Amino acid sequence: MSKNSSELTGVELILHDMCPKTCHAFTGPYSTLDKCHISQTSQWNEEKLQGPNGCVKVPTQQFTTISVSPQFQACSCSPESAHEKCYL
Repeated sequence: MSKNSSELTGVELILHDMCPKTCHAFTGPYSTLDKCHISQTSQWNEEKLQGPNGCVKVPTQQFTTISVSPQFQACSCSPESAHEKCYL
C-alpha cells in the first residue's frame, strides 16, 4: 500500500471556499454566507444545486493553503536536516 504525501510528511492541504470572482474567501466572518457580499455571486455550483439530486452544495471555486507549522516540523524530522538548521 502506498502512502500519500500528507501521511509521509504530516503536512496537509486545507481547502477554503471562495468567491468565483476571487473577491474573498468564505471563511471567518464570511463563513455563513451563501453568496459574495461584493459581487453577489453564489458560492455554490448552481448546476449541482439545481440538478436532479437537488440541494447538493458544491463550492464553485476553492483555494488551498498549507499550515506553516507542519512544514517546519517536516523540515526537521531527520537528525541530519535538524542539524543543518542548528536545531541539534
